[in-house]
Amino acid sequence: MSGSRSRSLVVRPWPSRNAARISCMAEPYLITKLESAERTWKELSVKLADPDVKSNPSEYQKLAQSMSELDEVVLIFRNFKECEKQLQEAKELAKENVGDGDMAEMIASPQRA
Repeated sequence: MSGSRSRSLVVRPWPSRNAARISCMAEPYLITKLESAERTWKELSVKLADPDVKSNPSEYQKLAQSMSELDEVVLIFRNFKECEKQLQEAKELAKENVGDGDMAEMIASPQRA
């Protein structure tokens, strides 16, 4: 792709004043776009497995390139969804153990692996 600019991901630390709002900071339209990209990636994956596509090198290459362009976005989105799931589970666990002193102590003391 000559002439195209490379995009880089800039990671900024979360401001501490916003720590309570981490739950889902992504805008709904962004989630919709990412879900669409993930669906497209899955569709391309199915098409690439099709014997007719495999027998057509130019079509296969075109689809593989399209899928490759989505790989990183889909991987990061899946990681995001997994983190959201884990965060929700942690919140539920914290609610269940509100009066549990042992649990509060365990949460308060950082453990290093």
